[in-house]
Amino acid sequence: MIRTALIAALALTLIPAAACAQDAVDAAFRDALSVTPLPKTLEAEHAAWLRDRSEVEPRERPAIDSGRVNELRAAAAADRAVRAWSTSRADLGSACPPIGIERCEVIEGGFLRRPLDEGHGETLHWIRLRGASEWGPRAEGVVLLAGDDRLRPVAWSARTFWHEPPQLVELDGRTFIALPATYDGTGRLNADVLFDWRADGAMVEIDQRPFREQLQAALPPGLEIWKGLLFRWPALMAETALWQANDGNCCPTGGEAWIDLRIEGDALVLGEFMPRDGLLEALHGRSVALVTWAAQRYACEQAWGANSQPLPTAPPSRKWRPSCWQAWIPTIPSAPPSTASRRRRPTPTEPRGLATATVLFYGRP
Repeated sequence: MIRTALIAALALTLIPAAACAQDAVDAAFRDALSVTPLPKTLEAEHAAWLRDRSEVEPRERPAIDSGRVNELRAAAAADRAVRAWSTSRADLGSACPPIGIERCEVIEGGFLRRPLDEGHGETLHWIRLRGASEWGPRAEGVVLLAGDDRLRPVAWSARTFWHEPPQLVELDGRTFIALPATYDGTGRLNADVLFDWRADGAMVEIDQRPFREQLQAALPPGLEIWKGLLFRWPALMAETALWQANDGNCCPTGGEAWIDLRIEGDALVLGEFMPRDGLLEALHGRSVALVTWAAQRYACEQAWGANSQPLPTAPPSRKWRPSCWQAWIPTIPSAPPSTASRRRRPTPTEPRGLATATVLFYGRP
């Protein structure tokens, strides 16, 4: 009885503590959200953090919550400092804003000008920053500035390993500013930011989450995107390689894809997804015999591995089972097969997946 009462009392003391910690996280998040130029990015990062937190043991969450509060408070303090900072045009190439980059220096800069038929020809200045801590990785950032006598930051990003100069995007009477960027690592994951440069000079971040969700849904079965996209912002296009499940990280074999981007309201959305199969293009113009042999070998590798494992569908009465490539001896047709023959079911001695070209070229067994 006493033990049960002690456990109940301990639980009652832990619940308010956990609730207070979560309240502190929520308060720090709302504060950071009110000053950041990247509210959509912060919302996406915080949602990912909450998902990770839900998978952690309850006893470990207070420490994680405390760390998150410190991160959000530091980010809010840095954003407030940048908003309060200003510089003259003469000092633009040497003055580094308090953006949180150690050993910061301005490595390049320039300006963008809104087309005259879309406003008053406003000029937007930009500087690209670089720095690094003594033991940490290199950090970069880009700051967009506007003003007359004094230039003040209107938007910025400094959370990545590599930044490129901003790019101007014009679409349906609207002007957008893209900040191409990637994170460190072999994946070169995207940290690109897109702003709507509005007529009143405000910079509104475009939400990229709808596009990412639609892109995942548009991938053909068996194909994945493992690394960052190559955005072509002025054309509102993107490119990517495509990986299959058994690929190495270095070497995608699923071809590539071209991606049409669109902007609806304040959101980036998927216009069209067009896969381009590398094997299909490599075989273009080759002989029928070579194409048939390549199709057989490619399907065998995808169905049972590169070593051509024995067929699981071989009759049990047989004393030996031929390998995949030995079992299927292709017959070269003198004329294109009929629709019925193209769609027939494979026989027991054929590798699965050779009945349709779409299955074959997307590498599905």
